[in-house]
Amino acid sequence: FIAYNNISTMLKNMVLTGVLALGLTPLMIARGLDISFGSSISMVSVIMALLYSNAGINLWLVLLAGVAIAVLIGFINGLLIETFDLIPIILTLGMMAILQALALVIANTYANTYSILMLTDALYYFSTRTFLKIPYPLLVLIALIIVYWFILNKTKVGRTIYLIGANPTVAKLSGIKIKKVMVLLYTFMGLATGIGAVLIVSLTGVGMAYHGAKLPLPTLSAVLLGGISLMGGSGSVWGT
Repeated sequence: FIAYNNISTMLKNMVLTGVLALGLTPLMIARGLDISFGSSISMVSVIMALLYSNAGINLWLVLLAGVAIAVLIGFINGLLIETFDLIPIILTLGMMAILQALALVIANTYANTYSILMLTDALYYFSTRTFLKIPYPLLVLIALIIVYWFILNKTKVGRTIYLIGANPTVAKLSGIKIKKVMVLLYTFMGLATGIGAVLIVSLTGVGMAYHGAKLPLPTLSAVLLGGISLMGGSGSVWGT
């Protein structure tokens, strides 16, 4: 029914997919692809929950460590793909399997379960409170939409991303360091994944080895249905 609570809940539930889709948008415009982010979220959420619940490490350090791990994974993806000229879907498919296996092993080894509680007042406050009746998680998504739109439409980096996607040969002849830009885009996808991991732990109160298992399909669907071609060079933040 058309009611504030229903609409608010629906929007809050789509924030995670929205954040990940935003991370994929510039990457796929530049002809990149990452399908390992779901497994990355699973592993990062498990590590954060273990560090907080089992090791008793400060919450903010735990969240920072989780985001840093996700960023590192994105950087490694980009570095391997660009250094060895690998097909993105092949590399990230392999990384997806590795990260999912690690999530399961880590959770089962150190907690004997696949779901680890991470209930904190700070995360609960963030996931349930609103500002001007807008849920905090949705404010994060709105802020990221503005940032990504500005980068793609108002900066030299954005024009470079579109040029690489439209014609890599011309981009290379124009003096653009394509590999450097692509590694940076994969790293930013890792950052979006890290933010997504923090969001999912905030919304659920647990770190779980299967948190991200079903995320790739709806996220990729959002990006592709939004008008971004697998061949690159076209698409927009608003489309996503």
